[in-house]
Amino acid sequence: MDAPDPLLERLVDHRPGRAAITADVLAGLSARPRALPSKYFYDARGSALFEEITRQPEYYLTRTELALLRQVLPEIVARVGPQARVVEYGSGSGRKTRLLLQALGDVVAYTPVEISRTALVDSVR
Repeated sequence: MDAPDPLLERLVDHRPGRAAITADVLAGLSARPRALPSKYFYDARGSALFEEITRQPEYYLTRTELALLRQVLPEIVARVGPQARVVEYGSGSGRKTRLLLQALGDVVAYTPVEISRTALVDSVR
């Protein structure tokens, strides 16, 4: 058994069971057009691929978000104040969050919520 990670106070894993996955696949492949829920794209490999995509020159969204965040960080810090509790839905690699947490400085708690267990665990390191 792995030793507990000191950076993780608690990890809650809500992976769907086999029956839920089967139901999602059957429903998705029976639909027109056929589709599968995107939550199944974000295993370790899928998360790594997405991270690679976000670093491509053609993928401007992440760069734009980072630029906007840097621009408004002083205002966010002023409004949030000291001892913040930060909850982030869709935390991913945590690239943007690191900027926020560093700017806030005195964060009481940070709770990332992420569909990819691998991305979540990697982001707290």
